[in-house]
Amino acid sequence: MSSERELAEAVQSVELGEIISDYRLEKLIGAGATSRVFLGVHTRLGRRAAVKVLSPQLVDEPAVIERLLREARVVNDIRHPNIVDVSDFIDTPSPRRVALIMEYVEGP
Repeated sequence: MSSERELAEAVQSVELGEIISDYRLEKLIGAGATSRVFLGVHTRLGRRAAVKVLSPQLVDEPAVIERLLREARVVNDIRHPNIVDVSDFIDTPSPRRVALIMEYVEGP
């Protein structure tokens, strides 16, 4: 039988088609230990972006959120043509989602 925590995590899981801020998650393009990266499409502008969504199990960990924010700041400070641009940091309350909106570059 599933624990209450497992059930809560299942409800909080990030799904294709979900809208985070103004971005609809269209396709999973990568995954790591702390987050998953989706192809997102802005619902009003149609602009494509890479949306790096922090795992729902980590959204209440201030140190993890600070590390993600620091990553965004460092990337924007570097400003190099071979590094994708980070255009937004999203933190929504319900359901709690923490995400970076990044330039989408097609390729392997």
